[in-house]
Amino acid sequence: MRLLAATLFQPNNARRMFPCWDEPAFKATFNISVIHHKKYRILSNWPIRKQHEEQNDMVWTSFDTTPVMSTYLVGIVILYNFIRVENTDKTVNVWCQSFLSLQTKFAHTVAEKVMPFLLEYNQDFKKIPKMDYVVIPNYPVSGMEAWGLIIFDESKIVYDESTDPTFRRREVASLVTNKLVHYWFGNYVTPSWWSHLWLSEGFSAFFEAYFLNKIFGDWRTMDLFVIERLHHCLSLDIGLINSVTLELDRTLDYDDLFYNDVFNKASAIVRMLHHAMGDEIFRQGVTNYLVQHPFGSVTPDDLWSAMQSALQMAPYVPYMQQQDFKIKEVMDTWINQNRYPVLNVTINYETGEVAVTQKCFRATECTNNKWWIPMTYADQSNLDFSNTMPNNWLGPDQTSRVEINTGDWIIVNVQQTAYCRVYYDTTNMERIIRYLNSEEYKNIHVLNRAQMIDDAFAFLMEDQLDNSVFKNLINYLRRERDYVAWRPMFRILERLSKYFSLLESKHFKSYVSGIFDGLLQKIGYEENPNDDDITKMLRLDATKWACTVGHAECKRRAAVKLTKHLADPNTHKVPHWWQDWTYCFGLTIANITAWNKVFVLYQRTSDKKFWKILRCSEDPDIIINYLNIIAYNAALFNDKEHAFIFNLIIQNHARNDVILEYILEHFDKIKPKSFAASQTIKSIVSNVYSNEQISKVKKFAETNLHQDTLSGITKLIEKHKNHLKQSIDIFTKYFGKY
Repeated sequence: MRLLAATLFQPNNARRMFPCWDEPAFKATFNISVIHHKKYRILSNWPIRKQHEEQNDMVWTSFDTTPVMSTYLVGIVILYNFIRVENTDKTVNVWCQSFLSLQTKFAHTVAEKVMPFLLEYNQDFKKIPKMDYVVIPNYPVSGMEAWGLIIFDESKIVYDESTDPTFRRREVASLVTNKLVHYWFGNYVTPSWWSHLWLSEGFSAFFEAYFLNKIFGDWRTMDLFVIERLHHCLSLDIGLINSVTLELDRTLDYDDLFYNDVFNKASAIVRMLHHAMGDEIFRQGVTNYLVQHPFGSVTPDDLWSAMQSALQMAPYVPYMQQQDFKIKEVMDTWINQNRYPVLNVTINYETGEVAVTQKCFRATECTNNKWWIPMTYADQSNLDFSNTMPNNWLGPDQTSRVEINTGDWIIVNVQQTAYCRVYYDTTNMERIIRYLNSEEYKNIHVLNRAQMIDDAFAFLMEDQLDNSVFKNLINYLRRERDYVAWRPMFRILERLSKYFSLLESKHFKSYVSGIFDGLLQKIGYEENPNDDDITKMLRLDATKWACTVGHAECKRRAAVKLTKHLADPNTHKVPHWWQDWTYCFGLTIANITAWNKVFVLYQRTSDKKFWKILRCSEDPDIIINYLNIIAYNAALFNDKEHAFIFNLIIQNHARNDVILEYILEHFDKIKPKSFAASQTIKSIVSNVYSNEQISKVKKFAETNLHQDTLSGITKLIEKHKNHLKQSIDIFTKYFGKY
């Protein structure tokens, strides 16, 4: 029998293995010994001290005494038939299954590149006698860091350059870097309780992006940090201090979306502090923090004290030092309060005076919340978007004032360094939009271009912005070629996609399709080996959403690519990251011949991914044929598979009148045997999007269902009609004038 075992003690599972005070603030050294069969390899935090054999081929393996650490950082791994890939001095080892040795090479390389950056903040990293990276299948979380031992889930850490897209490297590098940064933030200094966990997770996420930005400059990791982490957190509107309160009988899952969101916000706050203090002072503050609390337990006040010391000893005089800022007072407004501020920017167009005040986003929910906000700005006559050091701070109940030329626009919050949104008066907004719709749009920093779109959508949804302003703003994207600026729009389309089945979405989708036309004419549909990862990501998302909103040329290109691939798959290969687009959108307008070839592929491979792909056709005759195939070929599809595919088809095509009428006319023959009639009708009702179609289903139900089941269907129909009306009202309110 083969055995593979690995510990995962965070937050409180160590007590299940040995008696202990299982809380992060309590630390101790550990003398670890394990008895095991000699065919297994045992790893732990520190190097092996000695081994001796016992009876029946058993071995005692004892390890050197660990440094002082929390119980959740104790790590033990039992391996069988794993190989070791080591560096020159054998201090850094990757343990993996033999067939993965080449696919873990990139992770190994990243680790070696990151370590020198960690040493810039504390030299104690040199005292770690060995580093084991263990790559195991089906580990419950992406990775778990402990002194001398980091355990990774296999699926998250391997990179195969022959089959994976190049941007997969970013995911692998991010995970490796994050876990290494945890050596300082989490292991070396540990939050005293789980409610302060953001201290380690926030710094780890920030430095993950910060270090990778220095190592792989063309990845633009810090830009992606803003549009992915910061924007996402603003959309959720979460707090920090009370968000990470764990029940002691619960295992913390680092892949849990809620906790990731909390940690992402923390990292955005750390980024804001970094820009406010400047790189040099910030680095000294972090160094102070680590040096003053080696192997200790910390609270946020310990961090603020270390940062304050660095500020006071700064060789130059930043604004924070001039004003005798108390970092704890400033940062507590961000840590101890939920929600976040909106900067209101108004201009006196006769004098050029700009007034900036603050209010809480969704102010009715946080009437008393106020923040200390670092102020930066650029204007049309001073296009300096590189200086992110604040020249002023907006305190609670204060107004910040600057002057610009009366004919200029102003953009506040350069590179979105402060964790907030910005609301401009109408005239200023119109001036910015005109500028963005000119050839000079690149003079505005890409992060501010992205923020404009993200903020405008948020204000639109809060009834604070006219939809014509949003429409005119996103029109500039016809010129835009940068994924960073496009990413907020992709996120918006994701949020709106649930409305795209409505007839009322036709004009909006057509408008957005026209915007995509400008982009795709420039970047094309073919992946170029010389493209950087950012361009590849842009093309992948742009083609997906262009086809989704009905861009005719996008669908035609997909159909052509699919036809060529099906005719000669060896010559016209489709990388797996392009398969969804090529197969699904290619089938939307492809003929029955192409559809049949894809169906033959399914028969040959039995790959269930083709169940969803085969439903992508927009030809009613092809979909009706698919319905009959799954209903009348029990040898190909059992009852359970029939039911699953039937539901997939209903989700995509019940709204098509031809298909709906066919289903109702041949109801008893094509519905899954495992589905009751009422269950099938419920599924159909939930996926039609007009009152006429609802009436057809209702009439069918009244004719064909028993009275005892009809009442439930009738209630569902009325509920769906109300939901449909609400959806139509919401969509037409915000996007009905396109």
